[in-house]
Amino acid sequence: MAGKRVGKIGGRPPVYPKGTVTKVLSARIPERLRAYLHVLAAQRNMPVTKVYAQALYIMLERKPQNDGLRWRQAPSRQNDDFPQVNVIVPLNLALRVEQEADYYSVSIAKYITTTLYFYARYVFPPGGDYKPKPKPKAITNPNELTPPEAKIVDINSRQAKSKADKADKEQHDESPVTSENHE
Repeated sequence: MAGKRVGKIGGRPPVYPKGTVTKVLSARIPERLRAYLHVLAAQRNMPVTKVYAQALYIMLERKPQNDGLRWRQAPSRQNDDFPQVNVIVPLNLALRVEQEADYYSVSIAKYITTTLYFYARYVFPPGGDYKPKPKPKAITNPNELTPPEAKIVDINSRQAKSKADKADKEQHDESPVTSENHE
């Protein structure tokens, strides 16, 4: 039959390769955080779904909760300031997230809320210069996904450096003034 359309016309291109089994994990996050992640995705030339998946891979790899990152409370459904975010990820990643959440005795929503907070605050903090990357290649095997490299901002090293610089300055100020120091 001429003129009969088969399949979906238009819409978003698929994020994962055809045949990839995915699962939806839901959470609620602050509207400002959601908006920031969308802007970050646009700056990095990648779908926001990939940003969410990347955040989960980084969280699973680095385990910042073992270094003192506190769990962020996932807000209730009645709160309109916190829109629902549906994180669509490959099934193997979803299962790993569920295992980690169970291990730490937190809900999946709390795990995702904390992950997205960590990613936006420490991995790609606001004010960074994130040049657009070339369009990512299609993933042929979702089991081979590896977390991309991302620099984590180490607040403790900044504070230690600041204290060391201050101590050096104070020590320099306390040194006696002699003609040898000024030559």
